[in-house]
Formats: sequence, C-alpha cells, structure tokens
Amino acid sequence: MTFVERYLQYLELKSLPDDPLTRLRALHVANQQRIPFNNVDVLLGRPPQLDPDEVADKVLTRGRGGYCFELNGLFARLLRELGYEVHVHLGKMLAGGAIVEERPRTHMVLSVQIDGQRWICDVSFGARGLTDAAPLIEDTPIAQLDTLRYHRHGDGFLMQTRRHEHWETLYWFDLQDTWMADWIMSNHYSSTFPASPFLHNLMALRLTGHGRITFNNLRMAELRDGMRSETLISTPQQLYTLINQHLLLPLNQADAGALFTRLATQPAINLV
Repeated sequence: MTFVERYLQYLELKSLPDDPLTRLRALHVANQQRIPFNNVDVLLGRPPQLDPDEVADKVLTRGRGGYCFELNGLFARLLRELGYEVHVHLGKMLAGGAIVEERPRTHMVLSVQIDGQRWICDVSFGARGLTDAAPLIEDTPIAQLDTLRYHRHGDGFLMQTRRHEHWETLYWFDLQDTWMADWIMSNHYSSTFPASPFLHNLMALRLTGHGRITFNNLRMAELRDGMRSETLISTPQQLYTLINQHLLLPLNQADAGALFTRLATQPAINLV
C-alpha cells in the first residue's frame, strides 16, 4: 500500500473530488476530524522525531496524532504526493498578548498555490484556529467555527480570531520557505526547552461533525452545535477514558496515570 493509500484509508476517504480546491478542503476537514492535535508524547518524555517514515508510523499506524511539526509536516507530504504546490512556513505563537519580536518560530503553517491564489492550511493548531483551508486575503473575515482573519504585520501576517468584539492574535507567520533543518531546530526547542509550554501543559484538539473537543490540562471542553460544555477530570481512569473516546488516541493505563500525575498541579489554560 502506498503512503497516499494508507493516509486516505486512515482518513476513511474512499474517493476524492476531482476539483483541486474542493479536494484540498475535504482533506483538511477530514484530517482534523480523524487525527488529533496533541502533545501527549512530549509530556511523557518522548520528543517527536521528524523522519517522514517515523511520523507516518506514529500517526497512521499507531494512531497517536501529534503536534504541528508532525501533523502539518505529514499533511504537506500528502499534498505534494497528490500533486499540489506546497510551501512550509514557520510562525510564532502569540497567545496571551506575546510580542512578535520576542517569540521564537515554533509553529508550522502550510500554504498551497491553486490557480494563482495562496491557500493557508493548518491541521494542527488548536481551538479557534483554522478548521478548513482558507485563502490568504488580508483583513477579510473568514467564517469557520470561529471568525478569523489575516492581518498584515511587518513582513508577515497575524492570524487573528474575533472574540468579544475585538481581534485576538493567535500567531504570526511569514511566507519564507523553510526546510527540514529548520523544522528540526524548532521541534527540538518546542519539545525539550524547559520553558516550552508543551512540556508542562496538555493541549489537544479534535474536530467533530458538530464542533470540536479540546483538552486543556485536566479539563475537557466540547463545542457542539454552538453550545459549550466542560468536564473536569479528577482521576487517571477518567483521563484514560476521555482521551481514548474523544481524541481517538490509544492511551494505555500506565501512560494515563503518568500523564495525570504530571498535570495534577497544573491550572487549566486557554492555549488551544
């Protein structure tokens, strides 16, 4: 079975639309519904390896999902093998009011050229991010699960979400092409640097047909048909059950116990 066949089988897509843009959007949505964004392995002391075959094994064989360097990297590989012109960029996380110039490049974003228009893809950001590919058009609202926009800042763009009548910045990126050596450095920082939030906080998301499910430390939130509910996780068994059922991530009992112990002293956060 080829890589593309394995990937499409995992996404449970038996066929793809002929139109390149319709196909891209179908793949983006299916990816986020089937493959969970998460940093579980980072928290368990297993830094991600970016070798393409290792990432494919982790995601498509072992079903563990991953974070941006894994999932957006794997998605870029799929799109290229399907014939798309794909560019890989590195952005800066700016949640909480961080300043562009003071942040490292720790987020991978993709762009795809179709008929002269650049479309942004990001299957591994988290809540309030893209839930579909979107055209890169400045200051034009993008209506998805949240209202988003790209706002020019310096040589790049701020990805922003509309909240409480104002625009909140999620991350910044530019259109500079990057390569494996760049991704390895950013991944190493994100998964090993002591101050990296990925080493201290559980951040996870999976889209559903009705909305999304997120995990922020020991809190699970579900957005379903516009209504939000929360579940506070109080035991390792509950964490084990919820992650397996809602993230579709095969977490075993031992790892659930270790993860719960790691998170028990951490407050709930709003990074995803």
